[in-house]
Amino acid sequence: MNPLKKYYLIISLFLCCLFINSALAQDLNALVTKLQQAVTPVQTGSKNYEATLESPQPGTIKYAYDEIDQKGNRTNFVYEFNLADIDPYAVRENTQKDVISSVLAVKNKQKLVKVYKNKEVQSYDDLVVIYASNIESARNISDLVKKAIPPAEKVAASRLKVSGYDGMITWLGNNVKDVTLGTKSIGQFISKFDEPGTLLLRQRETDSKGAVETEYTFNLADINVNSVMFKVAGNKFAITMQTLQKAKYIGVMRAGERRPYVDDITINTNNVDEARDLKTVFTLLIPLAVEKVKASMPAATTEKEALTKLKTYAGNVSLGPRQYEQTMDQQCACTFTQIEKDAKTTTSHVYQFNWMDLNPVSSVIDVSGEKVFLDLQMNNKDKLIKHEKNDKHDGYDSEFKIYFSSIENARRAKVLADKAIEKCASSYKDPFPADAKSVVTWLRNNIKDVTNDDVTLKQGLELVEDGNVNKLKYTRTELNSKGSGAVEVYEFNLSDLNPLSVQTDVKLKWLYISVEADFKSKIIKYYKDGKIQPYAAKIDFAVSDTEQARAVSNALKKGIKGVKPAK
Repeated sequence: MNPLKKYYLIISLFLCCLFINSALAQDLNALVTKLQQAVTPVQTGSKNYEATLESPQPGTIKYAYDEIDQKGNRTNFVYEFNLADIDPYAVRENTQKDVISSVLAVKNKQKLVKVYKNKEVQSYDDLVVIYASNIESARNISDLVKKAIPPAEKVAASRLKVSGYDGMITWLGNNVKDVTLGTKSIGQFISKFDEPGTLLLRQRETDSKGAVETEYTFNLADINVNSVMFKVAGNKFAITMQTLQKAKYIGVMRAGERRPYVDDITINTNNVDEARDLKTVFTLLIPLAVEKVKASMPAATTEKEALTKLKTYAGNVSLGPRQYEQTMDQQCACTFTQIEKDAKTTTSHVYQFNWMDLNPVSSVIDVSGEKVFLDLQMNNKDKLIKHEKNDKHDGYDSEFKIYFSSIENARRAKVLADKAIEKCASSYKDPFPADAKSVVTWLRNNIKDVTNDDVTLKQGLELVEDGNVNKLKYTRTELNSKGSGAVEVYEFNLSDLNPLSVQTDVKLKWLYISVEADFKSKIIKYYKDGKIQPYAAKIDFAVSDTEQARAVSNALKKGIKGVKPAK
């Protein structure tokens, strides 16, 4: 399209929208003017009602009356509401003794009507009662309200003149306002925070007892867009929103002290229209924030790059009185060291694992009180993480935690951890050749002694017949401070073993690779101190760490498949 024609088309559409909105406002104003004229003083047997009706802005109604009893006592009532909230099918006339009225009910019985009694805010209501002098007057009021609802709905839908992520953030800064509730006032301010999508909400509540300031830090991308809704409690009107899956990702500082993370947040408003506009803007803004956050995530093309960047987020962290000193290797076979300190104790943890063994789906950002951490878990919850506590071997775990100073750091670390898992899995290569003879040679060289604490398991694998890689003999003996245990010998054919049965087992602080005979048949010859024992169906090979476990496991599977006769 010609640029000039495109320009004129945009201008025409803009002017058309202005004309339509102006026409809607004029129609609405005309109906409200008639409604004002229809509201007149009402006299009953015991009370008089002196009423007025105003419209501070299109669609918004302020209906007020003085109720005067026979002694001349006046009680003032004011009802503020938006015609767009009224259910046209629930507008009706009502008679109670000598009083007749037009009753306006809010859609879905929501309490969206702000009520004042003698200038004091009361609990929000879901009904407005407009008094009339007779049935014709009540019917006229009801009819005018029903006619005014459709244009009021259209005006309400078009009232916000804001678009784009930055524009909406600026709008929030200008429209999250201070609120007064009787003797209590709530000062509120919202602004952009450090990272894309993050906001800082500061609230200062002041009453006769003093003032308390609370700061909430949260990311719009973590908010469930369907959870943004009105919250009415007595004379308080607000909008509330909750995080996705109720994750406690909202940071809290109260009176200058860090508090436990929470999963929801409330923004107070002065009236329904403020709340409606905030709800609309947050509903539009949250999807835009999700895209902003996605675009800001760190990228990495190799495991080395991912782990180098991850290290910058997983450094030293202070969480209240407790500090965590954290260091890690930038390689797939990783050593992660975590020193936990407080005023009384120091505890060190060393975790050895391979990133390729971690499960990116079950590894999640989690929060406990004031602590933010990435809970990293092994595939199938396998215990493949070697754990040393205070320089002593403490067994094998299926998960460990990395602590972070904020949700935002943990969010970026999670992306990098997932990339490291992916790249380490795709780049791994077995440390042995593929042919059966080379595999068996590698196994003979790598099934060797393993020591835990003061116990050594001496073990070796050898050929039963020279040149025959299928017939093998496995020997092991346990040595401890009291001396030597029994000498155990297993003789078996590699071709009789089931490659699908190869798995990693943990027994106390020991890590084993186990393998069973086909169909769990007891065909493995077993000797103990030179004496023949009942045949066995399973063999366990001890390994020193998870890297050796992986290599031995893969070698056994390839070796078994390599010598099995073709079917």
